[in-house]
Amino acid sequence: MDYKYSELVDKAQEWAQQAESQQLISSELAAKILNLDTRTPADLLENTVERALIVGFFGGTGVGKSSLLNRLAVAEIAKTGVIRPTSHEVTLYHHAQVKLQQLPADLPVAKTQIAQHQNDAYQQLVWIDMPDFDSTESQNKTLVLSWLPHIDVLVYVVSPERYRDKAAWDLFRAEGANHGWIFVLNQWDKGCEAQYQALQQQLSVAEFKQPFIFRTDCSLSQADEFPQFLQTLSQFSSAKTLKKLSQHGLQVKIQHLQQQLTNCVAELNTVANFSQLKTYWQQQWQANAETFTSAFTWKLQQYAAHYAQKDSILTPKPSLDIWDAWAQTHYVNLITDLSLKAHQLKLPNAMFKPRLQTEATPIANIFQQQLELHCRQALIKPGNRLQHIFLAFNRVAEIILPLSAIAVVAYQVFQGFYMSSVGKQEYLSLNFASHSLLLIGISWLLPYFIHKKMQPSVEKSAFKGLQQGLRQGLTLLDEQIQASIQAQEAAQQQVLTELNTWIQHCATAAQSEVIAPENPLTRILTK
Repeated sequence: MDYKYSELVDKAQEWAQQAESQQLISSELAAKILNLDTRTPADLLENTVERALIVGFFGGTGVGKSSLLNRLAVAEIAKTGVIRPTSHEVTLYHHAQVKLQQLPADLPVAKTQIAQHQNDAYQQLVWIDMPDFDSTESQNKTLVLSWLPHIDVLVYVVSPERYRDKAAWDLFRAEGANHGWIFVLNQWDKGCEAQYQALQQQLSVAEFKQPFIFRTDCSLSQADEFPQFLQTLSQFSSAKTLKKLSQHGLQVKIQHLQQQLTNCVAELNTVANFSQLKTYWQQQWQANAETFTSAFTWKLQQYAAHYAQKDSILTPKPSLDIWDAWAQTHYVNLITDLSLKAHQLKLPNAMFKPRLQTEATPIANIFQQQLELHCRQALIKPGNRLQHIFLAFNRVAEIILPLSAIAVVAYQVFQGFYMSSVGKQEYLSLNFASHSLLLIGISWLLPYFIHKKMQPSVEKSAFKGLQQGLRQGLTLLDEQIQASIQAQEAAQQQVLTELNTWIQHCATAAQSEVIAPENPLTRILTK
């Protein structure tokens, strides 16, 4: 899908707002995208399809910009003078048939003078005389900067004495790719060929290939190149050329947008650093989990002892007892260390604040739930598996052994009675009776004694369950932190993927037809 520049800006700004809200990119980078200049020269005119070429006169104090405009208009429409600064306002000069839009609110309308003419030769040209950029008045610079986005071609006016002015030249270098440029070496009657060649060399360094440089003399004391200057501007005002110039301007803006988005890649392309952060956390947590376990042991013993008492109900309050102020402080310190480590790894360290739980009560609830759950489970069936097996066997023995002993004694009684009745032996004696009772008692008492001795300790079982609950609580806390890191990593990866998508869209949209070498446009645009 192909996107227009305005659509690309909207999507990029939407992305920047999201990335900044998640603190994935710095406010400085976000601001550069959110404050992108979308103004165009077409904003000044009602007819944006077959519109006029907007030309701005730009230059330092005393180089004769206003004199050039007056010469073009054959009238005194722009203020001239020799005192710095010569002008505090903008003069806009256009054909009466050219309909201007209501000037945008960002423009200093109060400092704008508008004049009209009826010369059909200039019908497709709108002239703007801007204040002296290098004047001592700071408001002049503000005026110039506010009008620049609304200009197609900047006429950079210099004089033999002032073609190296730093202030104007710095602006030219900054705005060089955003406009078409034509250069006028005014007051040529005071100049020489060496100065002309020096200006050519200066423009060559600024990446202009065969720039248009017209030598003019507003005193009209000698023939100059003013007619050629006007002819060249008229040539660029044709619909076909103006369309290509506008396309170039949008292409430059899109490339600028693409560069701003590309600058964000470095801050987001830190996915590998998340692995280091995870490793760091695992090392820290392993050491500190043992610290938490040791610190809570004595409290768990107290709870276990309370469970061992008959008819007692444990109602722990972890926010006050298990997860106390010391535990909360220690945990917050761990999160702070993790945030600092993230900052060192150039990850958004503030991401842990909204994602990680640092309030004491929710963390305490985690431990309360796990302690109660595992303690109850431990007390439902105390002891270990071996104890359970042995006790089950012992319960069977408690029944089998006494019954077996009774069966043996009964058999001996029956057999003794029978033998005595046939006179073969005497009936059972008192010794037999005492021995039988002793056998039956031992067969019953021995399993009972073993059962009592092997019965699992409620206190030990409760303590073991509480320990398991503590370990589970620490595990859940660790998993919560790891999940937060992974969630942030996934969010950052998603934002990075979206960023690369819009960079690619910008690259596609920035592609345009190559201007043929013989086209005059190549002479007013930087390489």
